Amino acid sequence: MEITKQNYGKSESIASIAMAMAKSQAAMGKLLKNASNPFFKNNYADLAAVIDACKESLNSHDIAIIQCPCGDGNLVGVTTLLTHKSGEWLESTLMLSPVKKDPQGAGSCITYARRYALAAMVGLAQEDDDAEQAVSRNKALPQPKPKSLPKSLPKIDRDDALRLAKSCTSLGELIEVHKQLSPNLQEELKEEFGEIKNNLAR
Repeated sequence: MEITKQNYGKSESIASIAMAMAKSQAAMGKLLKNASNPFFKNNYADLAAVIDACKESLNSHDIAIIQCPCGDGNLVGVTTLLTHKSGEWLESTLMLSPVKKDPQGAGSCITYARRYALAAMVGLAQEDDDAEQAVSRNKALPQPKPKSLPKSLPKIDRDDALRLAKSCTSLGELIEVHKQLSPNLQEELKEEFGEIKNNLAR
């Protein structure tokens, strides 16, 4: 998943919303890591945790959160709007390129964008933030070499296919496993492979 486009906007004046944001941030709760990624063996704060950490404080200082999914060609993302009772507002649009070009891939991108855009706009952070890992893994870190897989798996069944897929540590390995499956088995395991693929791309 790659960040490909980010836009920022604001009302002509932000004096009132800036003051309200400062008070809100002082009262915000901690961003708790409430989810785990078994593939990378780390914990992270999911979207619900980000909302829980900031929504009550923002609302108590008359700031509302509005997040709308958006798209542009092959990109999907979200526009996050923080609006104050004074009429002042702050807006940011984050667009991503989904790894998987289907509704599930788009949904994963939107959730990811909502999570990070909101946390960034309200000033929340977590220790060992996995944002950098998710965005720069393919650029900055050496990629593991794909495991050597048999050139053909003529009688692979559903359980073996899932076992092999879950043992993959990179998208390249997962693709090689997928190629070995029969068309019927590829269709049958489409959802499971999609979920594994999204986790590997995180």
